Amino acid sequence: MKIILIVLAGIFILMAVTGCGHLRHKKGHCVRNPEKHIPKIVKIMGKKLDLTDTQKTQVKSILDDLASNHGDMKTMKDEMHKEIILQLGKENVDVNALNNQMDEKASTVNSMRYKVVDAFAEFHRILTPEQRKKLAVHIEKYGSRHGKCCG
Repeated sequence: MKIILIVLAGIFILMAVTGCGHLRHKKGHCVRNPEKHIPKIVKIMGKKLDLTDTQKTQVKSILDDLASNHGDMKTMKDEMHKEIILQLGKENVDVNALNNQMDEKASTVNSMRYKVVDAFAEFHRILTPEQRKKLAVHIEKYGSRHGKCCG
């Protein structure tokens, strides 16, 4: 389950490192629908990093691509919860069934990890050296705050 949370964190990495982490909260809970916040995230990133219109379009595309995996991750989590509940109702745990399901999930999570790294590389490529420096300073200052709501 931690692997899934780590990959989900990748979806939010661009938001968190640019001071957009506050968008994760809604009435004290983590937001479960990152797609609807992308326009606001792009606007905030545009201001903080002085992005051009072209860069804003490219950042939106990157975030849209990452957020499109959110549904897959939620489905995986829901399937795992159902399997755990099923196993709790049995006299003995079916270790093979759990391991098979975890192997399937790990494969999906691993492929998503590559998408997150590719997205970061693309994001890095579109920024100017000055913007990357500004972002690095911001990450140093505020990066440790990311993930506090969800533990």
